[in-house]
Amino acid sequence: MTNGDCAENYVWQAWVESPGSATCAMNTALYAGAMDRPVAIAQIREACKNIALQFMKIHPAVPGLADEETQKECFRCVHEMTVLLETIKKKIGRLERADDSTLL
Repeated sequence: MTNGDCAENYVWQAWVESPGSATCAMNTALYAGAMDRPVAIAQIREACKNIALQFMKIHPAVPGLADEETQKECFRCVHEMTVLLETIKKKIGRLERADDSTLL
């Protein structure tokens, strides 16, 4: 594990434990200062792509669970996570377009 992984996990843990806390905001700000916006956007976009590819592996496996209630919940959750992932992609896209428009 690298120092970056440790910092990333610490920020994630702080967010999970208390997403609105000042500690979380401070730790996120400290970690976020490590890269500039275009690099951050590229990293987030790549992570979103990888997550989406993994989601595609879940869907065909769910019927193998052979439990209707569990299947419904899995499909619902995968759909919900996909919507959230798309929201992230839209937000970074808007941010990127806003950056591009300031160059004009």
